Amino acid sequence: MHMKQLTIVRHAKSSWEAGILNDYDRVLNTRGHEEAKTMSGLLKQKNIIPQYLISSTAIRAFTTATYFSTALDIDIADIEKQTHLYNAPLKHYIDVVTNASDDFESIAVFGHNPGITDFVNSLTNKQLMEMPTCGVFVVEINCKSWKDFAKAKKVFIDFLQP
Repeated sequence: MHMKQLTIVRHAKSSWEAGILNDYDRVLNTRGHEEAKTMSGLLKQKNIIPQYLISSTAIRAFTTATYFSTALDIDIADIEKQTHLYNAPLKHYIDVVTNASDDFESIAVFGHNPGITDFVNSLTNKQLMEMPTCGVFVVEINCKSWKDFAKAKKVFIDFLQP
């Protein structure tokens, strides 16, 4: 039996302060920076080590991903930027994972609600009311290739929140 591991992370807490012109450009607030630092460290502590990171290009998601890349010793330049993870429906998350390189046994995807909650709830019988900011959801997938992700059996491993 061959297992791949998928870690799904919602961006950390972001700022709603005046002067930010659009949702896409919202930055992390102080609590968000702390959450991202804490949760990325916790992942490493629990030995959940994604080898490859794929992030929405929205500032708050990409910034969250950079904390994880730092904690996991992945070069920030190696984070894959996916514009269509911003405001993405469930299908986009599935597509991104399905198209991931088989060079990696474990990947992490960084995105946004509501799509990210729909995505985690589609995977196993572990259901969340809402994926919280900087929440981390981990599943194992019984497949050799990410191409088989959608049809493969998935097992809930862990859910962490700040």
